[in-house]
Amino acid sequence: MADHLRELHSFPYLSNSDAHSTENIAREYIALRLAEPTFSELRLALGSRRGRRIVANYGLDPRLGKYYRTFCPGCSAKVSLMPDRRCMECGGQVVPGVYDRLLEIATTDEAPAPGRPPYIHQVPLRFIPGIGPAGIRRLVARFGTHMEILHRAGFDELAEIVGEKIARQILASRHARPVIQDGAGGRYGRLEG
Repeated sequence: MADHLRELHSFPYLSNSDAHSTENIAREYIALRLAEPTFSELRLALGSRRGRRIVANYGLDPRLGKYYRTFCPGCSAKVSLMPDRRCMECGGQVVPGVYDRLLEIATTDEAPAPGRPPYIHQVPLRFIPGIGPAGIRRLVARFGTHMEILHRAGFDELAEIVGEKIARQILASRHARPVIQDGAGGRYGRLEG
């Protein structure tokens, strides 16, 4: 999203989780090409030097964010951001969403910037309807990490543990753009289904 600001095109993006709980750690992370895990190698990767580089950024689909769209606290409506910052429904003051504000200040439609590593959206397991904490525990016991579940586990393996419906939802979040009700007003977005 930030690539709509041309002045950011020359900077590498780093996706790092600001999680305050273990279930949210690594919901955002970076895949790097390094010779070894050292700070000097990280520095080379950040500058795309000597074959080291950022391969990809992985992170929460922005639509799931709590402040993605503009919200009116007066009538609890998701609304378009208007120049006067007033709600079209009730006339109250709105809280601008990140997406709407970015569109307002964008300096280019060019996204992503040339040479930018991909940003791969991922949907944390806890956002998938019907999975629940017990299902997540069973999946982690079988596959070891959330990344293995979200990016590599096969349909049959997943279905054996959480059923076909949830396995389909996990794969849909991996291979397609899932249907999401955008987050706004301090509430996370939600997957449909």
